[in-house]
Amino acid sequence: MIFRGIKNFIILDDFLAFEKTFEMTIWRSFLRVIFISLLLNIPTLFADEPPAPEEIVLKTIREQYNESEAQKDVIMTLEKELPESLLTITSPQEIQVDEFTLNGNRFLALLKVKNESYEIKGKIEDVLMMPVANRVIKPGEIIAEEDLDLKEIPESALKNYMVTDAKDLIGFTPKGRPLVPEQFIKTSQIGKNKDVHKGELVTLQYKSGSLSISGKGKALEDGSLGDMVRVMNPQSKREVQGIVTGTNEVSLGG
Repeated sequence: MIFRGIKNFIILDDFLAFEKTFEMTIWRSFLRVIFISLLLNIPTLFADEPPAPEEIVLKTIREQYNESEAQKDVIMTLEKELPESLLTITSPQEIQVDEFTLNGNRFLALLKVKNESYEIKGKIEDVLMMPVANRVIKPGEIIAEEDLDLKEIPESALKNYMVTDAKDLIGFTPKGRPLVPEQFIKTSQIGKNKDVHKGELVTLQYKSGSLSISGKGKALEDGSLGDMVRVMNPQSKREVQGIVTGTNEVSLGG
């Protein structure tokens, strides 16, 4: 009985070992299939998506426009969606532009695709290059030239509250909220960096000829470089005005 029990135990142990080896073999085979499949599909995974039919049509029309007008800084948009029969286009070579006419900022293009003629209408707008942040810029950070990129915007989308020149941003800082990359910037979103803060101690400088006196005062308002601010002498409680000349520095002149 003991011998038979030992024999059965050995058989069971062998079976479990075989089962484990079988499972590992199946698992390895599965991983091998996945790996080979990924290798075969690498070109597809990293391939660029083909352009949309609308993009192809507009590109073809734009090339015709550039030839006739010698102008490239424009944005073209379609007046309405393309006909269903044009949604299968995959290449500009499929399109023939028979006629292109321009009336103000409106265009009319007669296209031929697979022996079928189509009338495509749209609008042409001048392009403006607007400054946008290329990273998150937090309040207190000074905006530098390298923090900005340029982004196209149709002229019709321009609002009077938008910053149109990078020079109007450099040296300034965001107010309230950070600037977000690739978003057009409003004039209300930026301001001068505060060199003097209300309630904080500042160094007061008084110069008159060869006479130079310095002391401490308490700022009664915020101020940036060049701003006139009110400052109080903490001992005499006398209020004076001076010009911000640096970080926590106010000049009282002479």
